[in-house]
Amino acid sequence: MSDAERKRNQRAADRDIRLPPPADSERRRRCLDSVYLFHRAYFPEVFYQPFTDSRTQMIDAICAAAERSGDQAIAGPRGDGKSRSALFTAFWLAVRGSIGFPMVISKSGKRAVDELKNLKWAIRESDLFVSDFPEIGIPIREMGGWASRARQMTVHGEPIGMEWGQDCIILPTISTESLRENVRNWPENLDSCASGQIFASLGIEGPVRGYSVRNRRPDLALIDDIDDRESARSALQTESRIEIIDADVAGLGGPDRNVSRVFLCTLINRTCAAYVFTDPRQRPSFSGQRHKLIEKMPTNYALSEQYIAMRSGRDTEKDPDGREAHAWYVEHQAEIEKGHVSTNPYRYNSRPLSDGEPAEVSSYQGYLNFVADKGMVSALTELQNDPPPDPDGSLLILTPYHVRTNCRSNAKRGIVPSDTVALTTGADVQKLGCHHVTIAWNDLAVGSIVDYDFWPFETQGVKAAACELLILDGLQAWWHSRTEGFVDEDGETWDSDLAIIDSGWKQDGWNSQPVELFCRSVGFETAMPSKGIPNWRDKPPSRTSMVGPNFRVEWKLGFPLCEVNADHFKIRVHEGFLQEFGDSGSLGIFTPEADQWGREAANAHLSYAKHITNEQWAPKGTSGAYAWQPSNGGRFQKPNHWLDATALAIAAREIRGISVIENQSQDDDDYGDEPGIITV
Repeated sequence: MSDAERKRNQRAADRDIRLPPPADSERRRRCLDSVYLFHRAYFPEVFYQPFTDSRTQMIDAICAAAERSGDQAIAGPRGDGKSRSALFTAFWLAVRGSIGFPMVISKSGKRAVDELKNLKWAIRESDLFVSDFPEIGIPIREMGGWASRARQMTVHGEPIGMEWGQDCIILPTISTESLRENVRNWPENLDSCASGQIFASLGIEGPVRGYSVRNRRPDLALIDDIDDRESARSALQTESRIEIIDADVAGLGGPDRNVSRVFLCTLINRTCAAYVFTDPRQRPSFSGQRHKLIEKMPTNYALSEQYIAMRSGRDTEKDPDGREAHAWYVEHQAEIEKGHVSTNPYRYNSRPLSDGEPAEVSSYQGYLNFVADKGMVSALTELQNDPPPDPDGSLLILTPYHVRTNCRSNAKRGIVPSDTVALTTGADVQKLGCHHVTIAWNDLAVGSIVDYDFWPFETQGVKAAACELLILDGLQAWWHSRTEGFVDEDGETWDSDLAIIDSGWKQDGWNSQPVELFCRSVGFETAMPSKGIPNWRDKPPSRTSMVGPNFRVEWKLGFPLCEVNADHFKIRVHEGFLQEFGDSGSLGIFTPEADQWGREAANAHLSYAKHITNEQWAPKGTSGAYAWQPSNGGRFQKPNHWLDATALAIAAREIRGISVIENQSQDDDDYGDEPGIITV
């Protein structure tokens, strides 16, 4: 044997590990059957307090979500150990074989890496875990913190495929057969727990979409406190986080398998992502839980207010630690705390201060100290998960998230509500096809969007000058596809009372406008060509025109042309989505179909909502005049065809004589006959 071969064999022998049998097989089995025994036995430095009811509910909910491939959102008091409980529970689920690839998604990459670091350290330092699970623990300990050693390590001469990176670790892969063959006294009825489980950690803005390791995809996503104060105050940042969870995280499992999502959080305000996902009305599939530190306030809260006043009003130079108020609290503790219920009675600071007395004697005193030092708003938000309403909450910004999630009619697609009095359609025609929207209206002008879609024309690759007849054929094909119409709850069919179709685009060289020819073929009382007029000015009616509020129908050369105030009706679209559905003038979208797990498609209504919000009504330049502008700051125009189509459907409603009801004061009993505009 050459010297090189001898050295190579020696290095291989140095990398190879021989495993002993488990120290206590029975304890191992019991801990694999109970997450609580597992945590307390192997990680007592992490789980040193008794499991409270709220922590038990949280851990049970995580286990249930993981094992049934479901979702769960849990809001707990800040500092209550949510992240650690979730991460170590995911580790237990992986070790026992319930999951194989949990992923941590935090507000930042650094935060995610830090959480994974805590788990790595705890595994390596737990003597009891290493002795009971030698096939996992001993290779990790023998690695000595060197990630490069992990990749080269072997057990009984076989590579184990372990990795130990900052943002991803892969546990050893050692078969049960190998353990029974190579480990003396390995129990015959004990299977290996080392199956190459993967743990990854990413920030919410990281490469979440399509994430995979060794061609494996995550099966559990732990979404850990992704809000911060900056993002919670930004509608755009909040919406971005929500879309990542709805689309990218939901799609982590691949096209044929759902990934379980567990959202752990503390609420910051009533618009943050945490509030959305823990609200059963907005995200029913997440079965949201909001845990309070103080579940029930004491019967005599006046004493609590007296203590808060004593602590907050102290002389901070003479009594920086509030010892005078503390002494009074200890003297009256039983009376102050009578009747209260704390979900975590162990959550207080018992460290002795300068007078030898503990800083706090109960979790309720800790809560009152938080109120006195940081204010009631912070306490309600961070400890009670009940943030007060934002004083500027009425200044709602229309975002794609709001349109697609909060503006629902609670009807299914194509179903006309029972109180419908008219059905109108708006359509925006381009070379490649027609974006159309159909809305059912009741007599209060509440609009239920029963359908929207894109109908493609056979014009791909054809020069626009040669598309005249192709567009006409496409419009007729679209219209005939609607011959079955829509159905109401009694099974009766409906069709549009009036369709308004944009005819503003006409190519030079065409003999006629395809939209006008199409409308003539189906009847102008059913479909009417239209054109948006900038810088709208009212005109008096004439022998050849009909004039209404923000529209007029002009008869020219035998064709009626509906001229509309485009700015006005697009504003009505935005106002309609900003109102609570059911109010006069409000708009709601049909509910998308759910899959077998009760989930909507991750991108449900997303394209439509982006069209609606790709423009905003805002001041232009320094003049102060308002105009419709790209919502991306004017850099480029994104598609807005469904916005135009929805605006035309509202114009058709006005032509049919259905207007919103004007707001009146409660003292005004005479609502009059004239339609008005509701103010949002």
